[in-house]
Amino acid sequence: MKDATLLNIAKRIQPLLSPASVTRMPWEEGNGYYSAWKITDGQGTYLLKAASPNELAIYRRLNNLSDALPRFYGTATYYKKDYILLEFIAGHNLMRCTRQDLVRVLDAMIALQDAYWGTSKEIGESAAAVLQSCQKRLAFLPEIDWQAVFDQFLDAYLTLPRTLCHNDLLPFNVIVSDARTVFIDWETGGILPYPCMLVRLLAHGSEQGETPFYITKADKAFAIQYYYSHLIQGKGISRAAYRQALELFWFFELTEWIYVYRKYRRPPDALYDHYLHQLQAGLPTRSFF
Repeated sequence: MKDATLLNIAKRIQPLLSPASVTRMPWEEGNGYYSAWKITDGQGTYLLKAASPNELAIYRRLNNLSDALPRFYGTATYYKKDYILLEFIAGHNLMRCTRQDLVRVLDAMIALQDAYWGTSKEIGESAAAVLQSCQKRLAFLPEIDWQAVFDQFLDAYLTLPRTLCHNDLLPFNVIVSDARTVFIDWETGGILPYPCMLVRLLAHGSEQGETPFYITKADKAFAIQYYYSHLIQGKGISRAAYRQALELFWFFELTEWIYVYRKYRRPPDALYDHYLHQLQAGLPTRSFF
């Protein structure tokens, strides 16, 4: 899309000063670009992006109620596609996790989830829709012992307390700055079982470079304890029940790459073997982290 067209879409939401520049945002993984553009004029910097119905619903519903999301300026439609204009957050993500940044992210997560703990109204994607999506993995996980744990995960999904969760909080979907910590790219998210957000953030990190996300085992253990003592303990949930819930949601996260590789018939590689080993090692004791 031409820069002039993008600027015209943005101007329908927020007045811009001339001249204004447009820069397309590259994928964190490289070799491509998001449908998102950084727009800079004389008064500020914004992010214009094509929005899914779910992401648009979340921004409309929350409507700048939390500092953990970028400021939402509004939306415009162009050729039947919705675009949103957001505050551009300058900072860095958590792909190379440090303890200091981890604490900032956990504090933002805890504040967000505490504010929406027990909310009965749906925000964004419904828990039922997410559960239906989760169940699709079973067809590609024929192992009997895996299915037994998967059934336990499904039971936990239906019974655990719910709160607002970013359901794809991989480390590149959080931005840490001196001012605040912000969760971005809310294509998937809603009022979901509380472990979703924390486990997604931690489960795909590794210490020896097995995955693209670096985090030490010590920092994972720290995050698990910090989240419990600063949020979950105060909700009357025992440490044992908390650990059991995390184990089941951790198991579900580990099955993701097995599912993707099998569904699309990709040949096994080092990443596939990493997740397969973690699953096989954890099954005897139901301990996956």
